[in-house]
Amino acid sequence: MKIGIDNVTTGQATSRRTIGGFRHFLEDLATWMPRVAPQHEYVLFQPRWSDSLDIDLGSNVRIHECAGVPKQRLGRVIYEQSVYGGIIDRSGVNVFLALNNVVPLGLRTPSVAQIPSLQYFDFPQIYSRPQLVYLRNMAPWTLRKAKRVIAFSHTSKQTILEKVRIPEAKVHVVYHGLSATVERNGQGQQYEAGCRLVESLSEGKPYILSVSSFYWQKNLTRLIDAFSIVRHRHA
Repeated sequence: MKIGIDNVTTGQATSRRTIGGFRHFLEDLATWMPRVAPQHEYVLFQPRWSDSLDIDLGSNVRIHECAGVPKQRLGRVIYEQSVYGGIIDRSGVNVFLALNNVVPLGLRTPSVAQIPSLQYFDFPQIYSRPQLVYLRNMAPWTLRKAKRVIAFSHTSKQTILEKVRIPEAKVHVVYHGLSATVERNGQGQQYEAGCRLVESLSEGKPYILSVSSFYWQKNLTRLIDAFSIVRHRHA
C-alpha cells in the first residue's frame, strides 16, 4: 500500500521557527510510521518552499514537492481546494492522511482525517470571520467524507460526535506519543540538563511544569490561578 501524508494544509506550522508542536509531531510521524509498518510506501506532500524536516528518508519514504503553493493563507486554501486533490490522486497513493482538519474537495483517493483541534466551534473569538466560516463548513464536510477520523483524546472524540452526526465507530482516538526528536537530534544531554535546571530551581519543592506555546486558548492564566491556590493551601 502507498500512503500519502499531508504537509500542505499545515501551512507554515511545520517550519523551523514556528510556534507550537506541529513540526515535531510530523517529524515523528514520518519517522515512525515507516518503521512500524515497513511493508508500505510513504509519500510526504509538501510545498517546495517548506523547510526540510529532520527525518531519515528510508527506501520506503519519498518527498513529493508541490509547486505553486502560496505561503499566504487565503491563497493556500484556494490551492488546497482546487489543485491539491488532483496532485494527490495522480500520485497513485492508495490512502491519504490529512493532518489539519480538512480534506481537499475534489479528492477521489480514500482519506483519513486528523482533527487536531475543534477550537473554531468553542472559541470563535480567536479566528477571523473568513477562517471561522471556512472551518465551520469544511470540517463537518471532511468528517463525513473521510473513511476514518483521528481524534487526539476521548474528549475530542465526544465533541466531534456532538457537533457532527457521523458513526461513532468511524472516529478513533490516537494519543500523542512521547517524542523521539530530542534523542534523534543528539540533544539528549541538553534535555537532561534542562530537567536538572528545573529541579534546582524548585529547590526540592513540588512544582508544576507546563510546556506549551502562549496561545490564549491554552488557558495558561487558569493554570497560574490554580497554582496560586495550591501554593497557598499547602504552604
